[in-house]
Amino acid sequence: MLGPIFSLAPCPCGSGTAYGVCCGPLRDGNPAPTAEALMRSRNPAHEDETGVVECRARFRDARDEQAMRETSRFERRGGRWVLG
Repeated sequence: MLGPIFSLAPCPCGSGTAYGVCCGPLRDGNPAPTAEALMRSRNPAHEDETGVVECRARFRDARDEQAMRETSRFERRGGRWVLG
């Protein structure tokens, strides 16, 4: 459970809202409203100046199961995250 001061701090994911109403509840195990919200809450790259995010997805099409993998490098420039 979050303390009252930390709950009011800006969320490190960059959403512009308070941690207690943004990623905090998701980190505590509450269901995410969207896939993006879940990824933001679980990705620690926003705490540093550089980061690597690796995504893996498996899906099934009409013929068989497929897999996709992507690795992206990011860096913070002028306070904004950009592909590195």
